[in-house]
Amino acid sequence: MRKSDERTTMRVCFALGAGFVAVLGTRLLGVPMSHWELDEWLFRMGVERFAPLEHHPHPPGYPLLIGLGKAVNVLVGDPFLALVVLATTCSILVYLVLADAFHRISGDAWVGIAGALLFALSPAMIVHATTPMSDQPALLFLAVALAAGARLGRWGRNAALADPPTDQPPTVELPLAGSAQRERWRRRRDLVAPAIFGAALSASIGCRPQYAIAILPMLLVGCLAIDRWRARAAALGAFAVTSAAWFVPLVVATAGWNRFLDYQRAQLETVAKADAVAARAGRSWIDLGQRFLFDGWGAPMWATAIIGLALLGLVTLAVKRRGAAILLLVMGAVHLIFTLISSDPDDGVRYALPSQMAIAFLAAVALGAGASVIPWRRAALFAVVAVVAAISIRYTLPVLDARRTTPSPPVQAAMWAREHLPVRAVILPDPTLRPHADLLMKRYRRFRPNEGLAKFWNRPKVPLYALGHGATEIDDAAEFSWPYSDAFARLTRNHYRVVSLAPIVPERRYREVSGLYPWERVAHRREWRWLGPEAKLEIPPGEGPLEVDLELSPDPPYPSTTVEFLADGVVIATSTVERGGAATACVPMPAAGGMLTMRSSESFVPAEHHGGPDSRLLAIQLLDLLRRPDLAGDVSPVPHCTARARAA
Repeated sequence: MRKSDERTTMRVCFALGAGFVAVLGTRLLGVPMSHWELDEWLFRMGVERFAPLEHHPHPPGYPLLIGLGKAVNVLVGDPFLALVVLATTCSILVYLVLADAFHRISGDAWVGIAGALLFALSPAMIVHATTPMSDQPALLFLAVALAAGARLGRWGRNAALADPPTDQPPTVELPLAGSAQRERWRRRRDLVAPAIFGAALSASIGCRPQYAIAILPMLLVGCLAIDRWRARAAALGAFAVTSAAWFVPLVVATAGWNRFLDYQRAQLETVAKADAVAARAGRSWIDLGQRFLFDGWGAPMWATAIIGLALLGLVTLAVKRRGAAILLLVMGAVHLIFTLISSDPDDGVRYALPSQMAIAFLAAVALGAGASVIPWRRAALFAVVAVVAAISIRYTLPVLDARRTTPSPPVQAAMWAREHLPVRAVILPDPTLRPHADLLMKRYRRFRPNEGLAKFWNRPKVPLYALGHGATEIDDAAEFSWPYSDAFARLTRNHYRVVSLAPIVPERRYREVSGLYPWERVAHRREWRWLGPEAKLEIPPGEGPLEVDLELSPDPPYPSTTVEFLADGVVIATSTVERGGAATACVPMPAAGGMLTMRSSESFVPAEHHGGPDSRLLAIQLLDLLRRPDLAGDVSPVPHCTARARAA
């Protein structure tokens, strides 16, 4: 081997190793201290006991991920740690495998390393690489399939011709001489890449079934590229055998074929209504494109630069005619289109990781082509990559620091409850916090909010606490949060950053009768619930008038609405609320309590005015309802807490 070839090989290994150290460092920075998202708990419960019909984990089942999690759990003895170790290890291996895959596809080892670094050190990957979710194992198998796919048929032979001799492994010769035996060995060896290709694609689907939409076209393209029927049979056979290995246990766990079909059909209907319609209501295609295509790269300026480089890389790739790139481009394009038209934008950054893989490769191709026309092209190429990586790490540090050093807000709430709440307390968690409450607050009775209020509305000695996602203005409530950052807003669902545990004192309780919709919460404002044109609720016995906080969001088509408060059919108070504003009404109530009706003069259906699936008939938002025993002695016709307008 010539000395120049040896130096080239050593430089490639050094660059690959330096990138490995950088990727490893970001993964260590991002190891979470506790569970965070809802799905993390569901995966954890699946590792503890695989029961898909009980949403352990949630549909479509993730059978291979759960199997891998169980295997790691045998070694570490903790389901959360097992899933974190699995995700972190896979995310590191993704970098190494992608470096090989991109090298084979582009014909340039330096472009391969640069592309793998751009992906592995992108803001989206840095944030999501260590979370105990399904993405990283699925991405690893997808990267293995790309590396094997670049070696298929004519693509593999062309890649071998393009590679420098020093990058090739030494040829393995059988100790037994004879041309026939060597020919049989060569034929068997030619089946290895197709078999790995098919098995890896199936394994990726087994870890994250949603990837099947992009992987099946990728499998078809790969099989068409293979120019020998035996090799095609090897790819399809490996895909079928691996699929059976994870599919059969899933069917068995769902109690047979018919229950399995019902299980998946229900999930498809839920996704169609929630992710593909409800979650996308009011968002333009520009908003969706930004969420799925740009936000994963961080700040808009840098995201635009990466996307621009990817477009230039696409042109460069077309000029070079690298056939193996078709696999990556087909996968990335199909996946991006599928997520754009069907997925929940809140999770768009994480959902778009496979298509982001293709963007990183194309950007590296463009950087490699640009660096080739200047001196010290390799140094220039990696200088740009280093700058992009440094910006990504700096951008994501607020999320990484909070997650590494502090338990997630739901976990903080559970820890606080164990120290401050009596055992007889009752917890009313939001639906998205129910798994957190079930696993972390087992010592307390737990009910859905409407069930808990219906059961304890007139039992003042039972302490009630609402566990909510978002802020609250209820007195004596405890709030738990991570610091806000642009990275948190862009790179995550922006859920569970703020969690509140608020006491529902007897003065705030009532029984729902009709016309009230569930509570809604977000991180940056107080909770609310929509009322219909006529809402009825029953007030328990107590002293003093009711103080009712109302708000009218900017969404309704009317400028204001007037709310009448009725008891036994008689109007006892009124309040007018302007659009975009709020008001507090003081409603006299007898000490014996009774039925209270709130009748609004205006109402609207959001779907008719703003589009989307929300067909509820809405009138006004209820922010709070509080009995004022401190005003029980007020016998004047107009109580002292008479209606007062205030800004929203």
